[in-house]
Amino acid sequence: MGSESANSDNSELAAELAKASEKPANFGSMGSVSNGSVSNGSEFTGSESLSEADSLLPLSVIAQVAAGAETSTQITVNGRSIPNSWASWARWSENGQTRIGLSDGAIAQLVGADLLDTNAPDRQPIQWFSPMPVTLAARQIGAFRYLDITDWARDRGWQLRPNGSTLDITAAVSTLRALRQGNQAWGPRYVLDFDRPTAVQLEEDGSTLIVALDARSALPPNSSTLDITAAGNRTIIRIPIPSGSRPRAFTLVQPDRLVIDLRPDWLPSRSIAWANGLTWRQQYLSLGSARFPVQWLELNPRQPGLRLRPLPPNAAGQTGIAPLVQTIRQWEAPAGINGGYFNRNTQLPLGALRRDGRWLSGPILGRGAVGWNDAGQFLFDRLQLREQISAGSQNWTLTTLNSGYIQGGIARYTSDWGSSYKTLSDGELGILVQGDRVAQQLTGGTAGSSNFPIPANGYLLVARSLSSVAAALPVGTTVRLQSSSNPSGFDGLPQIVAAGPLMLQNGQIVLDAKREGFSDAFIVELAARSGFGQMADGRLLVVAVQNRVGGRGPSLSEMAQLMRQMGIVNGVNLDGGSSTTLVVGGRIVDRPSRSAARVHGALGIFLNSP
Repeated sequence: MGSESANSDNSELAAELAKASEKPANFGSMGSVSNGSVSNGSEFTGSESLSEADSLLPLSVIAQVAAGAETSTQITVNGRSIPNSWASWARWSENGQTRIGLSDGAIAQLVGADLLDTNAPDRQPIQWFSPMPVTLAARQIGAFRYLDITDWARDRGWQLRPNGSTLDITAAVSTLRALRQGNQAWGPRYVLDFDRPTAVQLEEDGSTLIVALDARSALPPNSSTLDITAAGNRTIIRIPIPSGSRPRAFTLVQPDRLVIDLRPDWLPSRSIAWANGLTWRQQYLSLGSARFPVQWLELNPRQPGLRLRPLPPNAAGQTGIAPLVQTIRQWEAPAGINGGYFNRNTQLPLGALRRDGRWLSGPILGRGAVGWNDAGQFLFDRLQLREQISAGSQNWTLTTLNSGYIQGGIARYTSDWGSSYKTLSDGELGILVQGDRVAQQLTGGTAGSSNFPIPANGYLLVARSLSSVAAALPVGTTVRLQSSSNPSGFDGLPQIVAAGPLMLQNGQIVLDAKREGFSDAFIVELAARSGFGQMADGRLLVVAVQNRVGGRGPSLSEMAQLMRQMGIVNGVNLDGGSSTTLVVGGRIVDRPSRSAARVHGALGIFLNSP
């Protein structure tokens, strides 16, 4: 949840990112504070932000943490199982006492607490039905960042019962006493009054906001035009979302209230040091009169243990797509963003993915790519892979490697593609090469009707619209393979992700989508976009940009300008539109989870060697 007050743009973002100084946390809105008490305030005045002096009030630090922990993703709340990927908990012993931690995603989405600014990864301020923020101790375990809720939950009357691998949470059920609606300059505001703090879950489903409460309803019948379903100690409210708006919610006290604003400028500014070397930021950036919600991860590649890896949707082959959050969880990455392009119908890659020196899929059309190694070397450029086979005096330049991109000529497939290859066009010829010799020829029928095996100790050549190669490469023929990248600097980099277009080099915008084979329709499209870039000091930014206030997402040109405004000097565009998804700690943070499309590849961020 975010703060109530609007957040100003930072037109000097690049300069801010270059500063080494630390800023005090932005604690959002929680009513007007006076001498440690909170006045009722008015939910409809728009004036409930903390003053600068109030924001510097001391925080309450709950607990320290120690090494060693058990973790699980099985949680129940008041007897209700929580199946979501972000619902993870941990248990550890400290000073002879058992401590319980919830992942920060669970705190935010299961409880409804607002994660506030912090420059310390082991401390996380939260705001949830309290006059002042409370800072919980945090610890990084695997793919999650856990907040110690042991004392915090006890002080609120919760019971935490570890039951094998399941954490049973029992919280006092509150009563929903009133629901009011008003209008602000930005759109509708809903205020829910309770007799005590209550767990809140907000989920966007298209044009509807689903508000799920661990609260019984005391609302008079027909007192609201909203769709309200009350059953026992559970109340579900469905609120229509105006076109172009998203919810921003926060809590107040005296009485305990949940305030939900539906507004075009929904994104609160945040800066959270999520782990050593990884900071999660979000705010609006402006280009002229356009304001874009930008969320990004700032990475320090010099941080010991921090690694980036290309991630396929499965380890068995390159066919298939999956929700990004599933891929990230499968590889146990703490964070990640969607990667290159793919064919949604065939579910095959259309861009380069090289992991640990192995081409899982090869580049096409000389598109923008980034390559790197764990020593901190990065190369951003347009990438071509030149492969050539020769037999006797004849030579053939191959079209693609492990790719769903179809061209006439000869393509090559290795066991990284999978154990077999299903024909992509009519009348293909398969040539199995083992030990540098042609072992077998196979003739395919119509597209999709034939499967050619891919030898583990060789590769498969697939000839398309090139029948003459059958006579030139009979069984027993010795075949020589040569492979090199252009620019050659990519050859020595074991990790590569390619999508395109290339956006920036040496601080200059070098966008040329036509040169990289993108269609005119793609070039002018306004859509959500993902990007990856390097700053002048070596820091890396993983960027997701959604729809502008009152309109659609950025054009390619606008995305390049936004990346440069953020201080990126070398950068590449990744797949975008419904594919644009940023995951942190097991949950999607940049868009409603139900709106995220399945994707093929990803760029995963690890805090220890993957």
